[in-house]
Amino acid sequence: MESQKFNQVYGYEARVQLSFNSYMKIAALISFTFAIVITILLRAVVIIGAEPGIDGSTLDTWIMGYMLVGFFITSLISSAISFVIYSLICAKQKGHRVTGRFSVLVSRSDK
Repeated sequence: MESQKFNQVYGYEARVQLSFNSYMKIAALISFTFAIVITILLRAVVIIGAEPGIDGSTLDTWIMGYMLVGFFITSLISSAISFVIYSLICAKQKGHRVTGRFSVLVSRSDK
C-alpha cells in the first residue's frame, strides 16, 4: 500500500479551469452581494423620493422580497449560462490565467 504526502507550493500566478460547482459558488457569492447592494440602494431611493400617499409596507415587500430574490435568481441564471463561454475560453487557452496567492497540493509517494 502506498502512502502519500502532500507538499504545498505557493505561487502568485496559475492557470486553472474551475468546475461548474466551483464557478457557481463564486457566482452565488457575487450574485447575493449584488442583490443585497441593489436592494439597499433601491430602498434608499424609495425612502428619499417616495410620495406621502404610497403604502410603505407594500413597497417594502416588493423591494425587499421580489427585487432581492429576482436579482439573485437572474444573476445565478446568467452565471450558469456564462459558464459555457468560460469553459470554451478555458479549453482554447488551456486554462484561465489568474493571479493572486495560491497554495497547490502536490502529491508525492514514498516507496
